[in-house]
Amino acid sequence: LSAPESEGLMCDILLKVKENEFPAHKSLLACSSDYFRAMFKSYTKESKASVIHLQVISSMGLQHILDFIYTSWLPLSFESLEDTLEAASYLQVTEAIGLCNQYIVNNLTLENCCFSANVATKFYLPDALAATEKYIISNLWRLLDLDFTGLLELNFRSLMAVVESDVSKVNESCLLNLVMMWLKHDKSRLTLRSSLLEQIRYGLIPVEDLRKVYTQSEVPLPDRLQHHNMCVIGNFLYVLGGEIESSQSETKTDPSFSVTSGVHRYDPRFNKWAQITGMLEKRCQFSCCVLGNNIFAIGGRGENGSLHSSVEVYNITRDRWTKVVELPCKIHGHASTVCKNTIYLSGGKSTEQTNTSKDVYSLTTVEGILCTGTVHICCIKTLC
Repeated sequence: LSAPESEGLMCDILLKVKENEFPAHKSLLACSSDYFRAMFKSYTKESKASVIHLQVISSMGLQHILDFIYTSWLPLSFESLEDTLEAASYLQVTEAIGLCNQYIVNNLTLENCCFSANVATKFYLPDALAATEKYIISNLWRLLDLDFTGLLELNFRSLMAVVESDVSKVNESCLLNLVMMWLKHDKSRLTLRSSLLEQIRYGLIPVEDLRKVYTQSEVPLPDRLQHHNMCVIGNFLYVLGGEIESSQSETKTDPSFSVTSGVHRYDPRFNKWAQITGMLEKRCQFSCCVLGNNIFAIGGRGENGSLHSSVEVYNITRDRWTKVVELPCKIHGHASTVCKNTIYLSGGKSTEQTNTSKDVYSLTTVEGILCTGTVHICCIKTLC
Protein backbone atom coordinates (compact mmCIF):
# COMPACT_ATOMS: atom_id res chain seq x y z
CA LEU A 1 0.00 0.00 0.00
CA SER A 2 2.96 2.35 0.30
CA ALA A 3 3.31 2.81 -3.48
CA PRO A 4 -0.05 4.55 -4.10
CA GLU A 5 0.55 6.86 -1.18
CA SER A 6 4.14 7.75 -2.10
CA GLU A 7 3.23 8.23 -5.77
CA GLY A 8 -0.03 10.02 -5.05
CA LEU A 9 -2.11 7.44 -6.98
CA MET A 10 -5.89 7.65 -6.40
CA CYS A 11 -5.36 9.89 -3.36
CA ASP A 12 -8.49 11.80 -2.39
CA ILE A 13 -7.20 13.96 0.47
CA LEU A 14 -4.19 16.21 0.99
CA LEU A 15 -2.84 16.65 4.51
CA LYS A 16 -0.84 19.84 5.09
CA VAL A 17 1.52 20.64 7.97
CA LYS A 18 2.81 24.17 7.38
CA GLU A 19 4.45 24.05 3.91
CA ASN A 20 4.65 20.24 3.75
CA GLU A 21 2.01 18.25 1.86
CA PHE A 22 1.08 14.58 2.31
CA PRO A 23 -1.33 12.97 -0.20
CA ALA A 24 -3.40 10.16 1.34
CA HIS A 25 -6.57 8.10 1.09
CA LYS A 26 -9.56 8.87 3.29
CA SER A 27 -10.61 5.24 3.61
CA LEU A 28 -7.24 4.11 4.97
CA LEU A 29 -6.99 7.07 7.32
CA ALA A 30 -10.48 6.42 8.67
CA CYS A 31 -9.73 2.71 9.23
CA SER A 32 -6.57 3.44 11.23
CA SER A 33 -7.36 6.66 13.08
CA ASP A 34 -10.31 7.50 15.33
CA TYR A 35 -9.59 11.17 14.63
CA PHE A 36 -9.97 10.79 10.85
CA ARG A 37 -12.89 8.37 11.24
CA ALA A 38 -14.87 11.06 13.06
CA MET A 39 -13.69 13.78 10.66
CA PHE A 40 -14.72 12.00 7.46
CA LYS A 41 -18.25 11.09 8.47
CA SER A 42 -20.80 12.23 5.90
CA TYR A 43 -22.28 15.05 7.96
CA THR A 44 -18.98 16.88 8.63
CA LYS A 45 -17.62 19.76 6.59
CA GLU A 46 -14.21 18.07 6.39
CA SER A 47 -15.72 15.03 4.65
CA LYS A 48 -16.19 17.20 1.55
CA ALA A 49 -12.81 18.93 1.80
CA SER A 50 -9.86 18.05 -0.41
CA VAL A 51 -7.23 19.62 1.89
CA ILE A 52 -6.90 19.21 5.67
CA HIS A 53 -4.56 21.52 7.63
CA LEU A 54 -2.99 19.96 10.73
CA GLN A 55 -1.50 22.72 12.88
CA VAL A 56 -0.60 20.84 16.05
CA ILE A 57 1.67 18.01 14.95
CA SER A 58 5.07 18.08 13.22
CA SER A 59 5.83 16.99 9.67
CA MET A 60 8.13 14.22 10.92
CA GLY A 61 5.50 12.88 13.30
CA LEU A 62 2.81 12.83 10.61
CA GLN A 63 5.14 11.10 8.14
CA HIS A 64 5.89 8.35 10.65
CA ILE A 65 2.20 7.78 11.36
CA LEU A 66 1.37 7.67 7.65
CA ASP A 67 4.19 5.15 7.15
CA PHE A 68 2.63 3.03 9.88
CA ILE A 69 -0.88 3.30 8.41
CA TYR A 70 0.30 2.26 4.94
CA THR A 71 2.97 -0.33 5.82
CA SER A 72 2.28 -1.42 9.45
CA TRP A 73 5.91 -0.50 10.15
CA LEU A 74 6.69 2.34 12.56
CA PRO A 75 10.17 3.89 12.32
CA LEU A 76 11.18 4.76 15.89
CA SER A 77 14.18 6.34 17.56
CA PHE A 78 14.58 8.37 20.73
CA GLU A 79 15.27 11.44 18.58
CA SER A 80 11.86 11.18 16.87
CA LEU A 81 9.91 9.55 19.71
CA GLU A 82 8.17 12.69 20.98
CA ASP A 83 7.14 13.81 17.47
CA THR A 84 5.77 10.36 16.70
CA LEU A 85 3.85 10.10 19.97
CA GLU A 86 2.48 13.61 19.57
CA ALA A 87 1.11 12.74 16.13
CA ALA A 88 -0.19 9.32 17.22
CA SER A 89 -1.94 10.81 20.26
CA TYR A 90 -3.46 13.71 18.33
CA LEU A 91 -4.67 11.49 15.48
CA GLN A 92 -5.72 8.75 17.94
CA VAL A 93 -3.76 5.93 16.30
CA THR A 94 -3.80 3.65 19.34
CA GLU A 95 -1.71 0.85 17.80
CA ALA A 96 1.15 3.29 17.17
CA ILE A 97 0.95 4.57 20.76
CA GLY A 98 1.22 0.98 22.00
CA LEU A 99 4.32 0.38 19.87
CA CYS A 100 5.95 3.55 21.25
CA ASN A 101 5.17 2.37 24.77
CA GLN A 102 6.81 -1.00 24.07
CA TYR A 103 9.79 0.65 22.37
CA ILE A 104 10.56 2.62 25.55
CA VAL A 105 10.26 -0.46 27.78
CA ASN A 106 12.59 -2.53 25.57
CA ASN A 107 15.29 0.11 24.99
CA LEU A 108 16.03 1.71 28.35
CA THR A 109 19.62 2.80 29.02
CA LEU A 110 21.36 5.07 31.50
CA GLU A 111 21.50 7.77 28.83
CA ASN A 112 17.78 7.80 27.96
CA CYS A 113 15.90 6.62 31.07
CA CYS A 114 15.20 10.11 32.48
CA PHE A 115 14.08 11.38 29.09
CA SER A 116 11.90 8.28 28.68
CA ALA A 117 10.26 8.86 32.06
CA ASN A 118 9.37 12.41 31.02
CA VAL A 119 7.95 11.22 27.69
CA ALA A 120 5.94 8.46 29.39
CA THR A 121 4.52 11.00 31.84
CA LYS A 122 3.69 13.54 29.14
CA PHE A 123 1.81 11.06 26.94
CA TYR A 124 0.43 8.92 29.78
CA LEU A 125 2.12 5.61 29.00
CA PRO A 126 1.65 3.74 32.32
CA ASP A 127 3.65 0.62 31.40
CA ALA A 128 6.58 2.64 30.10
CA LEU A 129 6.45 4.96 33.11
CA ALA A 130 6.52 2.08 35.58
CA ALA A 131 9.46 0.50 33.73
CA THR A 132 11.47 3.73 33.53
CA GLU A 133 10.94 4.60 37.20
CA LYS A 134 11.99 1.09 38.24
CA TYR A 135 15.08 1.39 36.04
CA ILE A 136 15.99 4.82 37.47
CA ILE A 137 15.61 3.60 41.06
CA SER A 138 17.77 0.53 40.41
CA ASN A 139 20.48 2.56 38.69
CA LEU A 140 20.32 5.82 40.62
CA TRP A 141 23.83 5.39 42.02
CA ARG A 142 25.14 5.24 38.44
CA LEU A 143 22.98 8.13 37.22
CA LEU A 144 24.26 10.43 39.97
CA ASP A 145 27.71 10.17 38.38
CA LEU A 146 26.82 9.68 34.72
CA ASP A 147 23.69 11.73 33.99
CA PHE A 148 23.05 14.20 36.81
CA THR A 149 21.71 16.72 34.27
CA GLY A 150 19.09 14.19 33.20
CA LEU A 151 17.99 13.78 36.82
CA LEU A 152 17.58 17.56 37.13
CA GLU A 153 15.19 17.46 34.14
CA LEU A 154 13.18 14.57 35.60
CA ASN A 155 9.45 15.17 36.07
CA PHE A 156 8.03 15.61 39.57
CA ARG A 157 6.08 12.34 39.67
CA SER A 158 9.13 10.25 38.79
CA LEU A 159 11.37 12.08 41.24
CA MET A 160 8.79 11.47 43.97
CA ALA A 161 8.85 7.76 43.10
CA VAL A 162 12.64 7.79 43.48
CA VAL A 163 12.64 9.65 46.80
CA GLU A 164 9.85 7.50 48.27
CA SER A 165 11.57 4.23 47.38
CA ASP A 166 14.27 2.38 49.28
CA VAL A 167 17.15 3.17 46.93
CA SER A 168 20.10 0.80 47.24
CA LYS A 169 23.71 2.02 47.09
CA VAL A 170 22.62 5.67 47.57
CA ASN A 171 22.76 7.31 50.99
CA GLU A 172 20.18 9.79 52.22
CA SER A 173 22.61 12.70 51.91
CA CYS A 174 22.80 12.18 48.15
CA LEU A 175 19.00 12.05 47.91
CA LEU A 176 18.69 15.32 49.82
CA ASN A 177 21.29 16.96 47.60
CA LEU A 178 19.46 15.72 44.49
CA VAL A 179 16.15 17.16 45.73
CA MET A 180 17.73 20.52 46.59
CA MET A 181 19.46 20.76 43.20
CA TRP A 182 16.24 19.75 41.40
CA LEU A 183 14.29 22.50 43.20
CA LYS A 184 16.91 25.14 42.39
CA HIS A 185 17.03 24.09 38.73
CA ASP A 186 13.62 25.67 38.04
CA LYS A 187 12.07 28.36 40.26
CA SER A 188 8.54 27.22 39.40
CA ARG A 189 9.26 23.95 41.25
CA LEU A 190 9.52 25.64 44.65
CA THR A 191 5.80 25.06 45.26
CA LEU A 192 6.59 21.31 45.29
CA ARG A 193 9.34 21.52 47.91
CA SER A 194 7.25 20.36 50.87
CA SER A 195 6.09 17.16 49.16
CA LEU A 196 9.67 16.19 48.27
CA LEU A 197 11.49 17.25 51.43
CA GLU A 198 8.96 15.41 53.62
CA GLN A 199 10.18 12.13 52.11
CA ILE A 200 13.80 12.63 53.20
CA ARG A 201 14.83 10.58 56.26
CA TYR A 202 16.86 13.26 58.01
CA GLY A 203 17.79 10.94 60.87
CA LEU A 204 20.04 9.01 58.47
CA ILE A 205 21.98 12.11 57.41
CA PRO A 206 25.11 13.10 59.38
CA VAL A 207 24.94 16.55 60.97
CA GLU A 208 27.99 17.66 58.98
CA ASP A 209 26.24 16.83 55.69
CA LEU A 210 23.12 18.72 56.72
CA ARG A 211 25.23 21.78 57.50
CA LYS A 212 26.85 21.59 54.06
CA VAL A 213 23.50 21.36 52.29
CA TYR A 214 21.88 24.21 54.18
CA THR A 215 24.90 26.52 54.41
CA GLN A 216 24.15 29.23 51.90
CA SER A 217 26.36 31.75 50.18
CA GLU A 218 25.80 35.46 50.66
CA VAL A 219 23.08 37.01 48.53
CA PRO A 220 23.23 40.81 48.24
CA LEU A 221 20.19 43.05 48.38
CA PRO A 222 18.76 43.99 44.98
CA ASP A 223 19.72 47.64 45.64
CA ARG A 224 22.42 49.47 47.59
CA LEU A 225 20.81 51.12 50.63
CA GLN A 226 21.64 53.41 53.52
CA HIS A 227 19.63 54.71 56.49
CA HIS A 228 17.18 51.80 56.12
CA ASN A 229 15.64 49.64 58.83
CA MET A 230 15.34 45.92 59.50
CA CYS A 231 13.27 43.48 61.53
CA VAL A 232 12.59 39.73 61.74
CA ILE A 233 9.24 37.89 61.78
CA GLY A 234 8.84 34.13 61.49
CA ASN A 235 12.49 33.63 60.54
CA PHE A 236 12.13 36.05 57.60
CA LEU A 237 14.30 39.16 57.46
CA TYR A 238 12.55 42.36 56.34
CA VAL A 239 14.49 45.39 55.05
CA LEU A 240 12.41 48.56 54.87
CA GLY A 241 12.83 51.95 53.23
CA GLY A 242 16.09 53.85 53.38
CA GLU A 243 17.95 55.73 50.69
CA ILE A 244 18.65 53.89 47.46
CA GLU A 245 21.66 54.66 45.30
CA SER A 246 20.63 56.25 42.03
CA SER A 247 21.63 54.46 38.84
CA GLN A 248 22.26 57.90 37.32
CA SER A 249 25.02 58.82 39.78
CA GLU A 250 27.74 60.71 37.95
CA THR A 251 30.62 59.37 40.05
CA LYS A 252 31.19 56.34 42.22
CA THR A 253 33.01 58.43 44.84
CA ASP A 254 30.04 60.76 45.34
CA PRO A 255 26.87 58.76 44.55
CA SER A 256 23.41 60.29 44.77
CA PHE A 257 20.63 58.70 46.82
CA SER A 258 16.84 58.94 46.81
CA VAL A 259 14.42 57.94 49.57
CA THR A 260 12.41 54.77 48.89
CA SER A 261 9.29 53.10 50.27
CA GLY A 262 10.40 49.67 49.07
CA VAL A 263 10.37 46.58 51.29
CA HIS A 264 12.38 43.39 50.67
CA ARG A 265 12.05 40.05 52.44
CA TYR A 266 14.82 37.46 52.75
CA ASP A 267 13.88 33.76 52.80
CA PRO A 268 16.72 31.73 54.39
CA ARG A 269 15.28 28.45 53.11
CA PHE A 270 16.06 29.35 49.52
CA ASN A 271 18.66 32.05 50.11
CA LYS A 272 16.69 34.61 48.10
CA TRP A 273 15.32 38.13 48.38
CA ALA A 274 11.79 39.00 47.27
CA GLN A 275 10.22 42.44 46.94
CA ILE A 276 6.89 42.74 48.74
CA THR A 277 4.28 45.48 49.14
CA GLY A 278 6.00 48.80 49.82
CA MET A 279 5.20 51.30 52.57
CA LEU A 280 2.62 54.01 51.98
CA GLU A 281 5.26 56.74 52.39
CA LYS A 282 8.93 56.94 51.47
CA ARG A 283 11.05 56.83 54.63
CA CYS A 284 14.65 56.83 55.79
CA GLN A 285 16.17 57.39 59.25
CA PHE A 286 12.96 56.03 60.78
CA SER A 287 12.43 53.25 63.28
CA CYS A 288 10.59 49.97 62.93
CA CYS A 289 9.67 47.20 65.31
CA VAL A 290 7.49 44.12 65.49
CA LEU A 291 4.36 43.73 67.60
CA GLY A 292 2.49 40.46 67.03
CA ASN A 293 2.22 39.84 63.29
CA ASN A 294 2.61 43.54 62.50
CA ILE A 295 5.58 45.69 61.51
CA PHE A 296 5.42 49.32 62.67
CA ALA A 297 7.22 51.98 60.58
CA ILE A 298 7.46 55.13 62.69
CA GLY A 299 8.40 58.70 61.75
CA GLY A 300 11.55 59.29 59.75
CA ARG A 301 12.63 61.54 56.92
CA GLY A 302 10.98 61.62 53.49
CA GLU A 303 11.88 63.17 50.17
CA ASN A 304 13.56 66.60 50.02
CA GLY A 305 14.36 66.45 53.74
CA SER A 306 10.72 66.54 54.90
CA LEU A 307 10.05 64.85 58.25
CA HIS A 308 7.26 62.41 59.17
CA SER A 309 5.07 62.17 62.22
CA SER A 310 3.06 59.40 60.58
CA VAL A 311 2.99 55.77 61.70
CA GLU A 312 2.02 52.91 59.41
CA VAL A 313 1.57 49.21 60.12
CA TYR A 314 2.18 46.21 57.87
CA ASN A 315 0.10 43.09 58.47
CA ILE A 316 2.08 40.13 57.12
CA THR A 317 -1.03 37.94 56.83
CA ARG A 318 -2.93 40.45 54.70
CA ASP A 319 0.16 41.86 52.94
CA ARG A 320 -1.18 45.37 53.54
CA TRP A 321 0.05 48.65 55.00
CA THR A 322 -2.34 50.82 57.04
CA LYS A 323 -1.84 54.27 58.56
CA VAL A 324 -2.63 54.70 62.26
CA VAL A 325 -2.58 57.57 64.78
CA GLU A 326 0.33 59.97 64.21
CA LEU A 327 3.06 60.94 66.67
CA PRO A 328 2.73 64.27 68.52
CA CYS A 329 5.61 65.69 66.46
CA LYS A 330 7.68 64.99 63.36
CA ILE A 331 10.82 63.07 64.24
CA HIS A 332 13.70 61.16 62.63
CA GLY A 333 16.86 59.36 63.71
CA HIS A 334 15.14 57.91 66.79
CA ALA A 335 15.20 54.43 68.32
CA SER A 336 12.36 52.09 69.23
CA THR A 337 11.86 48.88 71.17
CA VAL A 338 9.00 46.67 72.41
CA CYS A 339 8.24 45.72 76.00
CA LYS A 340 5.03 44.06 77.21
CA ASN A 341 3.04 44.84 74.04
CA THR A 342 4.11 48.49 74.19
CA ILE A 343 6.41 50.22 71.68
CA TYR A 344 8.79 52.76 73.23
CA LEU A 345 10.48 55.50 71.18
CA SER A 346 13.45 57.54 72.37
CA GLY A 347 15.97 60.05 71.05
CA GLY A 348 16.00 61.39 67.51
CA LYS A 349 15.46 64.91 66.21
CA SER A 350 12.22 66.77 65.63
CA THR A 351 11.50 69.82 63.49
CA GLU A 352 11.88 72.24 66.39
CA GLN A 353 15.17 70.83 67.67
CA THR A 354 18.79 71.17 66.69
CA ASN A 355 19.94 68.70 69.35
CA THR A 356 18.92 65.12 69.98
CA SER A 357 15.54 64.79 71.72
CA LYS A 358 15.27 63.49 75.28
CA ASP A 359 11.56 62.78 74.93
CA VAL A 360 10.19 59.26 75.25
CA TYR A 361 7.10 58.00 73.44
CA SER A 362 5.17 54.80 74.05
CA LEU A 363 2.68 53.18 71.67
CA THR A 364 0.30 50.81 73.44
CA THR A 365 -2.91 48.96 72.63
CA VAL A 366 -5.09 51.64 74.27
CA GLU A 367 -6.56 54.38 72.09
CA GLY A 368 -6.00 58.07 72.89
CA ILE A 369 -3.19 60.58 73.39
CA LEU A 370 -1.83 61.87 76.70
CA CYS A 371 0.97 64.46 77.00
CA THR A 372 2.66 65.31 80.31
CA GLY A 373 5.76 67.50 80.39
CA THR A 374 8.56 66.12 78.30
CA VAL A 375 7.13 62.60 78.22
CA HIS A 376 4.55 61.92 75.48
CA ILE A 377 2.42 58.78 75.65
CA CYS A 378 0.87 58.08 72.23
CA CYS A 379 -1.46 55.08 72.35
CA ILE A 380 -2.36 53.14 69.18
CA LYS A 381 -4.66 50.14 68.94
CA THR A 382 -2.81 47.08 67.62
CA LEU A 383 -4.18 45.74 64.34
CA CYS A 384 -5.40 42.13 64.23
